[in-house]
Amino acid sequence: NQLSPLRAGKLSYWSFGVETGWARWLGVASAFRNFPSAQALADALSEHLHRQRRPTYLSIDKDVFAPSVVRTNWDQGLLLETQSTQVIDALQGQLVGSDVTGEVSAYRYRSAWKRWLSAGDGQDMDIAREQLTRWQTKQHLLNLRLLARLGRARSNHDLTH
Repeated sequence: NQLSPLRAGKLSYWSFGVETGWARWLGVASAFRNFPSAQALADALSEHLHRQRRPTYLSIDKDVFAPSVVRTNWDQGLLLETQSTQVIDALQGQLVGSDVTGEVSAYRYRSAWKRWLSAGDGQDMDIAREQLTRWQTKQHLLNLRLLARLGRARSNHDLTH
């Protein structure tokens, strides 16, 4: 929601299967890179990270993953775990911070407006307790694997010198 980092070249969006033509109307089209598949994105991003080493903060939202990897109650992406670890590994020694978000829950908003907004984002609130527990267990296990991988990629020195 902030255009200045995009215009300054400090932020870029890498995606596949997403329409970003609107970005040219705002003068930030150069900040968007689109690819034909998740693997093409992972390959290009990994190569980019190997070539242009710099301190990096990586945020992983689990709704980017394919349902076969982990389930969320939001719109799901198509990324495979191997593709995410490929990118994390490319950050070896550059990672200065990270977060993993997107926990699954069955919270029901009190406000009709908030429920309407969530429904518009594809949030599913009708999840059986047993199914929710299975999804949360799989998410927890994925969190542990991602955090271990992120820990190995963490920077131990100042990359600005």
